[in-house]
Amino acid sequence: MAINNTAREIASGMAYLHGMDILHGDLTAGNILLSSADAADARGFTAKVADFGLSRVMVWHYPDPKPLLSPKPDPDPLTPASELNLIR
Repeated sequence: MAINNTAREIASGMAYLHGMDILHGDLTAGNILLSSADAADARGFTAKVADFGLSRVMVWHYPDPKPLLSPKPDPDPLTPASELNLIR
């Protein structure tokens, strides 16, 4: 159950990034951080996606659906990362 919850948290963070048209570019075990969780979580930690050094923002040009990569990411700075399993 703990592995499933951890995988779900990582997938949730990646789904958020992809929904914002951001490619992480370097998802590895070393880029997942574990932060302390409240007592309600039996694992005692929450997984957070980190290290956005290779991330890119997808730029879509319609009607051609092929994406182009921008040189630097431009995430929404007002989105609270703590709610999205992203490192602050």
